[in-house]
Parts: sequence; C-alpha cells; structure tokens
Amino acid sequence: MRLFALLIPMAVTGSDVATPIAAIQKQLATLEVAVKKSGKVTPGVYKNVQRLLRMVEDVIEPAIIKAHAADHTLGELRLKAVRDISPDFKAVADAAGKTQDQLDVAVNSTLAVEANTSVSTAHTMCDSAELAAKTATNAIADMQKRRYYYSELSRAFVECDLHSSDASTCWQNTLALVVEFNGTFIQLAQDYEEAKEFHRSAESKATQSEHDCITQCDKANELLQQYNSSVTKHNDTCQDAPGKYRKSYNDVLGRYNTSVANFKSATLDIAERVKDRKNEWTSTQTIKCMLQHYCVTGQLEVARIESCKGGINTTFLNLTWGPPPPPPPPPIINCTEVAPLPALICNKTTPIPNPDPPVPDPPEPCTVIETHTGVGPEWCAAY
Repeated sequence: MRLFALLIPMAVTGSDVATPIAAIQKQLATLEVAVKKSGKVTPGVYKNVQRLLRMVEDVIEPAIIKAHAADHTLGELRLKAVRDISPDFKAVADAAGKTQDQLDVAVNSTLAVEANTSVSTAHTMCDSAELAAKTATNAIADMQKRRYYYSELSRAFVECDLHSSDASTCWQNTLALVVEFNGTFIQLAQDYEEAKEFHRSAESKATQSEHDCITQCDKANELLQQYNSSVTKHNDTCQDAPGKYRKSYNDVLGRYNTSVANFKSATLDIAERVKDRKNEWTSTQTIKCMLQHYCVTGQLEVARIESCKGGINTTFLNLTWGPPPPPPPPPIINCTEVAPLPALICNKTTPIPNPDPPVPDPPEPCTVIETHTGVGPEWCAAY
C-alpha cells in the first residue's frame, strides 16, 4: 500500500466532492511513482502538482463551502418558518383579549341603570294610578252611603196613609216631620253634591295617572328591551368565544407543529451532512498538505505532512441552531352569563267603577208634598 493512502482519510462516497477527491488521489498516486523513479520533482511533476493544487482550491474547497452555506440557509429558513408563526399566535391572543375586555364590561351598565330607574318611576306612577283609582272608588262608596241615609230619612216622613187618615191632618203631620228633618236633608244634599264632584276629580286624576303609568311603563320596557338585547349578545359571546378561539389557536398550533417537525428533520439531515463535509474537508486539506510539501522538498515526508494535518480546522463547518421558540399557551376566556331583566306588565291599574244612578232629583217626598200642598218644604229647594 502506498504511503499517501495511509495519510488521506476516505472521502464520503456519493457526495458532491467525492469524485474530484478520488481523481486527485489517483493522480497523486501516479505522481508518487514518478517521483520515486526520478528521485526528485521534475518540472513535469511540479506542473501536475500545481494543477492538482488549483483543483483543490478552485473546485473542491468552494464546493464544500457552497454546500455548507446551502445547509446553513436551509436551517435558517426552517427555523424562520417556525418563528414566522408567532404573529399568528399573537393575532389569536389579541383577538381573544379584545373579546375578554368586552366580556369583562359585561353589558351596558348605564343602560341597566336607566332601565331600572325607568322601571322604578313606572312603579311609582302606576302605584299613584292605583291610589287615584281607589280614591275615586271610595268616593263612590261615600256617595252610596249618603244616598242610603237619605233614602232612610225620606221614608221617615212619608207615612201618611191617605186611605185611613184625614188628609189635612196627614199633611200637617208630614209637614211637621219635614220641619224636623229639614236641616238634615239640606246637609245630605250638599254632601252628596260634594261627593259627586270629588268623584269626578278623582276619576280624572286616576285616568291621567293611568295614562302616565302606561307611558312610563312602555318607556321602561323599551329600555329593558335594549338592555336585554345587550345581555343576549353578551351571553351568546360568552358561550361561543371559548370554542372559537380554541379552534383558531389549534389551527395555528397545527401549522406550528408541522414547521417544528420540518425544522427538526432538516437539522438531523444537516448534522449528518456536516459530519460528511468535515471528513471531505479533512481529506482535501490532507491532500493539499501533501501537494504543498512535494513542491517544497520534492519528497513525501510523513513528519511534515502530519504537522500540516495538525493545523487542519473544521470547526467553521459546524452548524447548530437553538431550539425553536415554544408555542404560547392557548387563550382562556373567562365569562359569566348575565340574567335578563323581566319586562313590565303595563296595564296594572284597577278599573274605576261608575257611580250608581243618583238619588231621584227632586226626591219623591218633595214631589208628593208639592203636588198636594202647592208648595214644597225648604229643603226640597236643595234638590
């Protein structure tokens, strides 16, 4: 076995520079034979040595450097593909954060206050309408009571039996009763009129209060509807947002995992090529040492070649990358659903009854007495 074969590492079979290295090795073996025959480096041998050196420096070394640069670019591109996904994660997180801010506000608190205030005002107005209706009803009851007293008293003095008593005596007795109850009937007549007027006023107030109640109730319901619409929107978002953003996150995470897998696969392949490339560089530089020392001494001196090989450095061919950035955690939506406010029932007032038919005007006793005597008692004038 020739000496150069012991000094030159084997080139990687199948690599881009394996064939040129093998060719140099073959030609180097031929040079070794020629040098041994002549015992020196002839001009022809020297010329071939220079040609082989140029082949190392102009072809093989640039090819190794180029392959190294290509793998460096490939690794950077694969890592960049992972890093480029970060803005997509951020976009999902920002959108989820914006939704969370909206959910944290819950619903329009100002609208809720306005709705509750309007509801309270409606209750007050409707309670006022209820009271007005009851007042009007009480006025009717008072009228009924006064009419009852009047009816009882009116019968007290109409007891003259025209069929069994003397007419003159009967009407004298009747007039005597009229005089006795004169003040009472006058007062009852006035009280009854006052009760009727009070009822009319109470009825008018009750009608207006009921109108105000319904108007305010409708306004309150309009505000409640607006508020409840915002509640519905809030609750719908509350239900949909977690799944929506989890899906968006998982879509981005799927692309991230694919990019990470591509990066790891590429770096494993690159690591294997780096090993091969270092062997190729070492082989090439060893040949270069031999060719250079041919030129210097004309002899193949092992000690010089070994010293030259000791200066061979392949660290510049190292290619390493840190781990790809980890994915951020998925966005979490915290949300509590809000209960809607119930609508108001606007027609809540008590119907206002109409008064019973008034007392006959004038009363029957007045009519009877005036018919028989030609003049009625004083109190009849009040009717």
